[in-house]
Amino acid sequence: MKLAAVVLFLASLFGLAVAQPVVISGPAGYNADSPYNRLYNTSSVITFKGRVTGKEVAPPMKGMGNAVTLLVTTPKGVVWHVDVGPEWFVNNQHTHINIKDQVQVTGSRVMIDGHSVILAEQIVDKKEVLALRRPMGRPYWDAVYVSEPNNYDQNHQLVGKVTNIDSFNDGTNGPTQRLTIHTDDGTYQVALAPEWFMQRQAVQIALGSTVDIRTWAPVGVPTIPAGRGLVAPPIVFATMLGYGQHWMVFRSFDGTPMWYGSGG
Repeated sequence: MKLAAVVLFLASLFGLAVAQPVVISGPAGYNADSPYNRLYNTSSVITFKGRVTGKEVAPPMKGMGNAVTLLVTTPKGVVWHVDVGPEWFVNNQHTHINIKDQVQVTGSRVMIDGHSVILAEQIVDKKEVLALRRPMGRPYWDAVYVSEPNNYDQNHQLVGKVTNIDSFNDGTNGPTQRLTIHTDDGTYQVALAPEWFMQRQAVQIALGSTVDIRTWAPVGVPTIPAGRGLVAPPIVFATMLGYGQHWMVFRSFDGTPMWYGSGG
């Protein structure tokens, strides 16, 4: 009887475990190739103006983490549900859309669970533009590509081994992930993207890995490898990074970041 009771107890625990919902708050639910983002269709893109009359924070599809949805009411009284993006991404933007704001929305009209939803490409609030997806629908919150993007200008290239991973405060983006790279030409420090952005990506870089980095450096920032008389390796900013079978895109060729909805 005792054995039967134990078996029954374990079975009940297993049943409870299976019944618990799995919430995907990171890349699996929101990456460019997810079922959610594959709904985006360029043939159903519309642009309209209206007033923000409400805001919802909830998973857009079963098993996903929270998204921010705005209720935008047009002058004719039509209420559109506008999915802005994952909550973690929207909350870290410099541009914030508030209730009562008059906005112009561009996005793809799709159906989710029988309801009409706009997957926003961009939202314009006065002179502020919150860019969320590229024109073909790829979201800016997903930096990972399965092959090397061919539409980015190739700046200076670094190929080497990752000898350190840390963060620094660059004065604009807050804590930013930084790699120390040892190459045949010397040692470099490479700024990637804000920690809040990097931690949500499907690919995480490991110490000792060989990486292929395309870089950009602001005017006045040295790019000569560390050597005699230099206190520390120079810092450069990654536009793209190749790691294993994946690529990550952080900035446009002129240094415009992808993570602040600036539409680089």
